[in-house]
Amino acid sequence: MTELSALPEPLTAARLAILLVLILFLPLSALTYQLFRSHRKIAKIERIMDLLKVRGHEQKKYLEIRTGHYLCISVAYATLVAALGLTILLFGEQMGFDTTAGRDPEQFPVARSWLIFGMGFLGGYLWGIQYVFRRYVDDDLTPGVYHALAIRMMLAGTLAVVIYNAYEGLGGETGMNLTGQVWPALAFVLGMFPQRGISWIYDRVPFFAQDDDPSVRKAPLEMIEGITFHDRVRLEEVNIDNCYDLATADFVPLVFDTPYSARELTDWILQAKLCVYAPDAMLNLRQQGIRTIMDLEGLDQTQIQELVEATAVTKSALERALRSLKIDDEIHRLRHIGKRLGIFTGLEDTLLPLPGNGPVPAFPGTDLNEPAATFRDLHAGTTDPDSDAPAEDERVAVAPRPHDGLDEVPKSAAGLGERTSEAPAESPRPETELGRPGARPAAIAAR
Repeated sequence: MTELSALPEPLTAARLAILLVLILFLPLSALTYQLFRSHRKIAKIERIMDLLKVRGHEQKKYLEIRTGHYLCISVAYATLVAALGLTILLFGEQMGFDTTAGRDPEQFPVARSWLIFGMGFLGGYLWGIQYVFRRYVDDDLTPGVYHALAIRMMLAGTLAVVIYNAYEGLGGETGMNLTGQVWPALAFVLGMFPQRGISWIYDRVPFFAQDDDPSVRKAPLEMIEGITFHDRVRLEEVNIDNCYDLATADFVPLVFDTPYSARELTDWILQAKLCVYAPDAMLNLRQQGIRTIMDLEGLDQTQIQELVEATAVTKSALERALRSLKIDDEIHRLRHIGKRLGIFTGLEDTLLPLPGNGPVPAFPGTDLNEPAATFRDLHAGTTDPDSDAPAEDERVAVAPRPHDGLDEVPKSAAGLGERTSEAPAESPRPETELGRPGARPAAIAAR
């Protein structure tokens, strides 16, 4: 076998440099995330747990997965897989792989399969590091990202080799020029989008063809406004593959396990609940201003009939959706939790009544027999953990500080009298336009 030293030294050094640059991205991304970004995700989880009063085992479970031990193992595995695949691509000839350009029908794998594998592997790796960077920016870099990247790289390279070797037998066009001119580039694209290659095989091999049940209406996640390709990939990691899964998903675990805000998830789930009743009429309903199942609230029979005439949805489907809107406790719970998680320290003071000014109005759709939540109830647990300021309940229990005599006021001061522990003394006020020291308006004095 030809040694690597047989290459010219500048070319070998350049390939080694490319290999290092590509491989080092994985461990460096994990290291910088742990040092500079992971605390943001932990702070988000702790804030949600404080608002929802999650304690004990559940809190420990969600915080444990953010530690570095799990991440180090997955990063090491993904880095090893990437190093092997990229080494085959950059040094395949020097490692003794077949470099002939012929395609012997009796040979498997055919000539230059290593190059096709390497290009497919490279396509999967480059797509993967873009996805890693996106998760890094979203403060959502979990160990599963690196395991998924390793699987994708191996799948991309293997799929490219399979299609390359079975191309003519699966009905592809013949022609020797595909090997040298088109196949490496095609393998790279297959690595970027391996699902396209799998679909190509399904279309040409009846054995792998999927039988679609006509009684099941398709409802992919792309039907939800706001969900992109990357969002679909992320939701598939938590076993949400279509709108039916999203409509019945548990809201609180989704907030913990995904980088999306409570408002985003609430909107997506409410859209999915409408899609369950009318998947074929979502476009028509949106043209009429109906995006989520909550938009049906308050419609009378005349408006329902107008929607039936203007869209492809049936009247019975709309009536069932309205009935579920009234009796489904999950929808009311979803809105209530979404509003609670939308409380941020300092922001809600300008939007909600101040403490002591009465209860916060009940959220629309909640049980009117239950007492409305007060501001303090909603605000409980939102104290910044890094702040030195005690919580509201803690302030009540704080003992008065010892008297040090620094703020002692002479008893001879006019109008002050004795200092007591219940009512602290006030300093003498300067002469005012009212004509005497310490004089205050009657309204303030009465208070």
